[in-house]
Amino acid sequence: MTDKITKGSVADIAQQQRRDVPEVLMECTKIVILDSSYSMTTIVKSEGESEMRRHDLAEQALRKIQENNPGQVALIEFSSKVEFVPGGVPTRMNGDTDMLAALNYVLPFDDTGIEFILVSDGEPNMGQRESVLELAKKFKSKIHTIFIGDQGSEGAKFLEQIGTGKSFDVSATELLGTMERLMLNGS
Repeated sequence: MTDKITKGSVADIAQQQRRDVPEVLMECTKIVILDSSYSMTTIVKSEGESEMRRHDLAEQALRKIQENNPGQVALIEFSSKVEFVPGGVPTRMNGDTDMLAALNYVLPFDDTGIEFILVSDGEPNMGQRESVLELAKKFKSKIHTIFIGDQGSEGAKFLEQIGTGKSFDVSATELLGTMERLMLNGS
Protein backbone atom coordinates (compact mmCIF):
# COMPACT_ATOMS: atom_id res chain seq x y z
CA MET A 1 0.00 0.00 0.00
CA THR A 2 1.14 3.54 -0.68
CA ASP A 3 1.04 6.60 1.57
CA LYS A 4 0.19 8.88 -1.35
CA ILE A 5 -3.20 10.57 -1.22
CA THR A 6 -5.24 11.82 -4.18
CA LYS A 7 -7.39 14.90 -3.75
CA GLY A 8 -10.98 13.80 -3.07
CA SER A 9 -10.06 10.25 -2.03
CA VAL A 10 -11.51 8.63 1.09
CA ALA A 11 -8.27 9.29 3.02
CA ASP A 12 -8.13 12.90 1.82
CA ILE A 13 -11.66 13.62 3.04
CA ALA A 14 -10.99 11.82 6.32
CA GLN A 15 -7.94 14.04 6.91
CA GLN A 16 -9.73 17.25 5.91
CA GLN A 17 -12.71 16.54 8.15
CA ARG A 18 -10.69 14.93 10.97
CA ARG A 19 -12.68 11.73 10.68
CA ASP A 20 -11.78 8.05 10.51
CA VAL A 21 -11.36 6.41 7.10
CA PRO A 22 -14.06 3.76 7.84
CA GLU A 23 -16.52 6.54 8.67
CA VAL A 24 -15.93 8.24 5.30
CA LEU A 25 -16.00 4.88 3.52
CA MET A 26 -19.54 4.30 4.78
CA GLU A 27 -20.65 7.40 2.83
CA CYS A 28 -19.22 6.25 -0.53
CA THR A 29 -21.69 5.67 -3.35
CA LYS A 30 -19.32 3.87 -5.73
CA ILE A 31 -16.52 1.36 -5.39
CA VAL A 32 -14.03 1.24 -8.24
CA ILE A 33 -12.50 -2.22 -8.54
CA LEU A 34 -9.29 -1.57 -10.46
CA ASP A 35 -7.32 -4.29 -12.23
CA SER A 36 -3.67 -3.62 -11.44
CA SER A 37 -2.24 -6.81 -12.93
CA TYR A 38 0.73 -7.16 -15.24
CA SER A 39 -1.48 -7.20 -18.35
CA MET A 40 -2.54 -3.64 -17.49
CA THR A 41 1.01 -2.51 -18.39
CA THR A 42 0.17 -3.15 -22.06
CA ILE A 43 0.29 -0.08 -24.26
CA VAL A 44 -2.95 0.90 -25.97
CA LYS A 45 -3.51 3.39 -28.73
CA SER A 46 -6.76 4.48 -30.25
CA GLU A 47 -7.07 6.28 -33.55
CA GLY A 48 -5.61 9.78 -33.27
CA GLU A 49 -4.45 9.26 -29.67
CA SER A 50 -1.01 8.91 -28.14
CA GLU A 51 0.16 5.60 -26.74
CA MET A 52 -0.44 5.01 -23.03
CA ARG A 53 -0.32 2.06 -20.71
CA ARG A 54 -3.66 0.72 -19.51
CA HIS A 55 -2.57 1.53 -15.92
CA ASP A 56 -1.94 5.16 -16.83
CA LEU A 57 -5.31 5.58 -18.52
CA ALA A 58 -7.17 4.14 -15.56
CA GLU A 59 -5.21 6.21 -13.04
CA GLN A 60 -5.80 9.46 -14.91
CA ALA A 61 -9.53 8.90 -15.01
CA LEU A 62 -9.65 7.71 -11.39
CA ARG A 63 -7.79 10.80 -10.16
CA LYS A 64 -10.27 13.13 -11.92
CA ILE A 65 -13.27 11.16 -10.67
CA GLN A 66 -12.08 11.43 -7.06
CA GLU A 67 -11.35 15.15 -7.39
CA ASN A 68 -14.80 15.82 -8.86
CA ASN A 69 -16.65 13.55 -6.38
CA PRO A 70 -14.85 14.00 -3.05
CA GLY A 71 -15.38 11.17 -0.60
CA GLN A 72 -17.79 9.33 -2.88
CA VAL A 73 -15.40 6.85 -4.53
CA ALA A 74 -13.61 4.03 -2.74
CA LEU A 75 -10.77 2.28 -4.57
CA ILE A 76 -10.19 -1.45 -4.40
CA GLU A 77 -7.09 -2.55 -6.32
CA PHE A 78 -6.45 -6.14 -7.34
CA SER A 79 -3.89 -8.35 -8.96
CA SER A 80 -2.53 -11.45 -7.19
CA LYS A 81 -3.97 -9.91 -4.02
CA VAL A 82 -6.76 -7.44 -3.23
CA GLU A 83 -6.38 -4.21 -1.24
CA PHE A 84 -8.51 -1.26 -0.20
CA VAL A 85 -6.60 1.89 -1.18
CA PRO A 86 -7.97 4.73 0.97
CA GLY A 87 -5.54 7.28 -0.53
CA GLY A 88 -6.91 6.55 -4.01
CA VAL A 89 -3.48 6.08 -5.62
CA PRO A 90 -3.03 2.60 -7.13
CA THR A 91 0.24 0.81 -6.40
CA ARG A 92 0.50 -1.09 -9.71
CA MET A 93 0.79 -4.56 -8.26
CA ASN A 94 1.73 -6.13 -11.64
CA GLY A 95 0.92 -9.73 -10.64
CA ASP A 96 -1.77 -12.14 -11.81
CA THR A 97 -5.41 -11.13 -12.30
CA ASP A 98 -7.40 -12.65 -9.42
CA MET A 99 -10.74 -11.14 -10.41
CA LEU A 100 -12.60 -13.75 -8.36
CA ALA A 101 -10.83 -12.62 -5.17
CA ALA A 102 -11.63 -8.99 -6.01
CA LEU A 103 -15.36 -9.68 -6.35
CA ASN A 104 -15.36 -11.73 -3.15
CA TYR A 105 -13.59 -8.85 -1.37
CA VAL A 106 -16.35 -6.35 -2.24
CA LEU A 107 -19.22 -8.80 -1.73
CA PRO A 108 -19.89 -7.55 1.85
CA PHE A 109 -20.76 -4.14 0.32
CA ASP A 110 -23.37 -5.70 -1.97
CA ASP A 111 -26.95 -4.55 -1.51
CA THR A 112 -25.96 -1.54 0.62
CA GLY A 113 -26.75 1.12 -1.97
CA ILE A 114 -23.23 1.12 -3.40
CA GLU A 115 -22.63 0.53 -7.09
CA PHE A 116 -19.48 -1.15 -8.37
CA ILE A 117 -17.34 -0.09 -11.32
CA LEU A 118 -14.96 -2.81 -12.50
CA VAL A 119 -12.13 -1.36 -14.60
CA SER A 120 -10.10 -4.05 -16.34
CA ASP A 121 -8.76 -5.51 -19.57
CA GLY A 122 -11.03 -8.51 -18.96
CA GLU A 123 -8.23 -11.05 -18.67
CA PRO A 124 -8.76 -12.95 -15.38
CA ASN A 125 -6.55 -15.79 -14.17
CA MET A 126 -6.77 -19.02 -16.14
CA GLY A 127 -9.74 -21.12 -15.08
CA GLN A 128 -11.60 -18.26 -13.34
CA ARG A 129 -14.02 -17.13 -16.03
CA GLU A 130 -16.95 -19.36 -15.05
CA SER A 131 -16.50 -18.75 -11.31
CA VAL A 132 -16.32 -14.99 -11.86
CA LEU A 133 -19.51 -15.05 -13.95
CA GLU A 134 -21.34 -17.16 -11.34
CA LEU A 135 -20.31 -14.83 -8.50
CA ALA A 136 -21.22 -11.68 -10.45
CA LYS A 137 -24.74 -13.05 -11.01
CA LYS A 138 -25.20 -13.27 -7.22
CA PHE A 139 -24.68 -9.52 -6.73
CA LYS A 140 -27.82 -7.49 -6.07
CA SER A 141 -25.99 -4.17 -6.61
CA LYS A 142 -25.08 -3.11 -10.11
CA ILE A 143 -21.65 -3.96 -11.45
CA HIS A 144 -20.71 -1.54 -14.21
CA THR A 145 -17.74 -2.60 -16.30
CA ILE A 146 -15.22 -0.46 -18.15
CA PHE A 147 -12.94 -2.28 -20.54
CA ILE A 148 -9.48 -0.86 -21.25
CA GLY A 149 -7.72 -2.52 -24.15
CA ASP A 150 -8.10 -3.40 -27.78
CA GLN A 151 -11.72 -2.70 -28.62
CA GLY A 152 -13.82 -5.70 -29.59
CA SER A 153 -11.46 -8.21 -27.95
CA GLU A 154 -12.39 -11.27 -25.86
CA GLY A 155 -11.70 -9.27 -22.68
CA ALA A 156 -14.32 -6.71 -23.67
CA LYS A 157 -16.87 -9.45 -24.32
CA PHE A 158 -16.08 -11.10 -20.98
CA LEU A 159 -16.55 -7.87 -19.02
CA GLU A 160 -19.85 -7.32 -20.78
CA GLN A 161 -20.99 -10.72 -19.47
CA ILE A 162 -19.97 -9.81 -15.91
CA GLY A 163 -21.72 -6.46 -15.91
CA THR A 164 -25.15 -6.23 -14.35
CA GLY A 165 -25.18 -2.48 -14.94
CA LYS A 166 -23.71 -0.70 -17.94
CA SER A 167 -20.72 -2.06 -19.84
CA PHE A 168 -18.32 0.13 -21.76
CA ASP A 169 -15.61 -0.70 -24.27
CA VAL A 170 -13.88 2.68 -24.40
CA SER A 171 -10.96 4.38 -26.06
CA ALA A 172 -8.48 6.43 -24.08
CA THR A 173 -10.27 9.70 -24.73
CA GLU A 174 -13.64 8.24 -23.77
CA LEU A 175 -12.52 6.76 -20.43
CA LEU A 176 -12.84 9.86 -18.25
CA GLY A 177 -16.19 10.83 -19.76
CA THR A 178 -17.53 7.32 -19.26
CA MET A 179 -16.49 7.24 -15.60
CA GLU A 180 -17.98 10.71 -15.05
CA ARG A 181 -21.31 9.60 -16.54
CA LEU A 182 -21.38 6.60 -14.22
CA MET A 183 -20.72 8.87 -11.24
CA LEU A 184 -23.49 11.29 -12.21
CA ASN A 185 -26.10 8.92 -13.58
CA GLY A 186 -25.22 5.58 -12.05
CA SER A 187 -27.52 3.05 -13.50
